[in-house]
Amino acid sequence: MTQWPALFVPIIISTIWRQCYGEVFSSTAHMQSVISTEIEMVKQLEEYIALQEAKVDKLAKYIDKLSALSEDAEKHGILHPAVAFLHSKVLSRDLDELIEYYTKHREAEQKAESIRAFRKKQPFAPDENDLRGAVIALTRLQRTYKITAKELADGSSPALPTDQPKMSVSDCYTVANELFKQEWYDQSYEWFEIVWNRCTNRASGILLPDPDGECTASVVASALAKSSYILYHVDMNTTAAVLQAAEALAYEESNRDALDYIKLYYTPLSDYHEDLVNWTQSDQSDAKHPVHRDDRFDSLCRGEDNDRDHRTKQKRPCYQISFDKPFLKAQPVRVEQLSADPYILIYRNFMHPKETDHMIRIGTEFLARAVVQRPTHLNGSQAVTDYDMDQVTFTRTAKTAWFNHDYNELTRAISARIHQFTGLDMSGAEQLQLANYGIGGHYYPHYDYFGHGDPRMEPKELEKERIATFMVYLTDVQAGGATVFINQNITVWPRKGDAVFWYNLHRDGKGHKGTLHAGCPVLAGNKWVLNVWIRTEGQELIRPCLMQPDSPTETQATKIVTRISEILMYLKNA
Repeated sequence: MTQWPALFVPIIISTIWRQCYGEVFSSTAHMQSVISTEIEMVKQLEEYIALQEAKVDKLAKYIDKLSALSEDAEKHGILHPAVAFLHSKVLSRDLDELIEYYTKHREAEQKAESIRAFRKKQPFAPDENDLRGAVIALTRLQRTYKITAKELADGSSPALPTDQPKMSVSDCYTVANELFKQEWYDQSYEWFEIVWNRCTNRASGILLPDPDGECTASVVASALAKSSYILYHVDMNTTAAVLQAAEALAYEESNRDALDYIKLYYTPLSDYHEDLVNWTQSDQSDAKHPVHRDDRFDSLCRGEDNDRDHRTKQKRPCYQISFDKPFLKAQPVRVEQLSADPYILIYRNFMHPKETDHMIRIGTEFLARAVVQRPTHLNGSQAVTDYDMDQVTFTRTAKTAWFNHDYNELTRAISARIHQFTGLDMSGAEQLQLANYGIGGHYYPHYDYFGHGDPRMEPKELEKERIATFMVYLTDVQAGGATVFINQNITVWPRKGDAVFWYNLHRDGKGHKGTLHAGCPVLAGNKWVLNVWIRTEGQELIRPCLMQPDSPTETQATKIVTRISEILMYLKNA
């Protein structure tokens, strides 16, 4: 049985309600529930074996696969994106195929319905939405971290832990087919190629021995036929497409895909030219394919494009602070300035490991699939998960929960500490946002401020802009998951307890374009962060708004006001 490192996580688990979205595709927090479902499913299937000895061979193979996944997860955890896909597939596509097999036999109908009912009752059981999310996560990770489909399928990627699972022919075909249905043709072709290379000797046109029984003539023919369509539709190579479709028919004469595609290939050009033009202009847009296309973002996520960051690392201002607090005296917080414009700081050891662990524990039950807006209301001292935006998009894949600053002793301490460290007034700050990103979890490049420097912003809106962001890393991340500032060529790697702080606005109140940032996909591990967005409301004397964009243009009077506010803040904290 394959052994995986501790904390292996199945792809991002989401929690917008069951009837709308799949549950296992945007964070890691509820993975234990999925594993429990898998264990219970094993028990039910074992009972069925006792009732139907004649079907034991097919059924036992499924159980072995399911048991292996759940037992390894229980013992070693889950951290590999391919494992995430396997967990989604084994309880969705594989289980559906097994149920279809049962229903062909009258005596199996009752048990099949029992299994369906059991899966439906589970709050976090994967479904087809989760399977699609897992495939998208794999594709996103391939692009960002330059991992080939073959490396993932063979468990040989140098970017991942050394002990990696190997994906079966059926697994690879499922990934290829899902990508094909989404019209991600280039990525789909890579996975189809793995299928036919594993299953056939193409030179002799024969199927290779396959003890698992997955290399059927039908699977190989479909892989070749759909690959032929990609050659025709994307590469516009009709000759190669026809030859490959004919090869598919050599394995299965009645393959419907191959027959339909050959008919298409011989259709006169005038009959489909308009559709082809429309396809090249619209269907290949990034909006339809939510895998990020910014090469600079990808290279920063790999740590390849932050040369300026490395050159200036030794020159960064660095100091320690303790504020006369006992726990900070024992372990002072080290402050590093990453950038002066925009102003970006790292606070090392901002939170103690016991605090970060406790924050995760209290927040897990409140997690819901992340949207890209803020909560609509406060609710006493209770955590809320109510949003003013219902749209869940692939811009961000995570789970979030929101807490009032006075929710409990820990949240009050965090809020007070942020105030001490930044000097900013927290009375108008947004709720604390807890976010959990699983394998492939990410947040595409964005600004935290709302106005984007738009001079047409209403004065009332400007008063409540997001002047600053404070983000705490609650866990280490084994691979990936960095925060990158694209326009500054800065990569910040997650480290448990560290916090990143930056100003989103120029001193004149307009948005700072240099704060464009993103959360890189989590390649291996489990990423938890705590975000606080601080508003301009209450900062009038602390960080006065100037007529010009930044501090070099301050008037002497403004400098005096700023200094007085600093002294008042010091006296208040003394």
